Amino acid sequence: MSPCPGFEPLLLDRAAGELAPADEARLGAHLAGCAACRTEGEMLSAALALATLPPVAEAERAALTGLAESVRLEQRRAELRLRPPLRYAAALLAVAAAVAFLVAPAFTRRAPGLPADELAAAPREWEAPDLDEVWTAVDLASDDGAAAAMAGADELALDALLADD
Repeated sequence: MSPCPGFEPLLLDRAAGELAPADEARLGAHLAGCAACRTEGEMLSAALALATLPPVAEAERAALTGLAESVRLEQRRAELRLRPPLRYAAALLAVAAAVAFLVAPAFTRRAPGLPADELAAAPREWEAPDLDEVWTAVDLASDDGAAAAMAGADELALDALLADD
């Protein structure tokens, strides 16, 4: 025998102890005349009684509370291990500033022989060096002269580029 279709949810709610008073009165009137629903209700109550856990003991409650607290504490420790302290970041910043201070002169080169005020007043457009002047200034008769001419041309071009910066 199976319970009546409209009353099965009410039987389950009654077995769990969650049936509203209005539904309790309606179900009680139905159970007075329906043996199938009475049997189903008794079986549901017996099954839920077997599945119900005993109340939590005080020792279990204390263990669970301690466990939750230790998990939170371990999570906090892990967060602190992952985040570098601020003093290390400040030390790294100081080292970076010192390196920049020491290396900066290598990148700031001015044209030889020009004072700073003349350099500031100099035109900022790059002009290609006159190759005729470069070639006549170097003796091309020997191999050393050719290498020197090439090096001289490169240095002149480099000086002109650096003067623009």
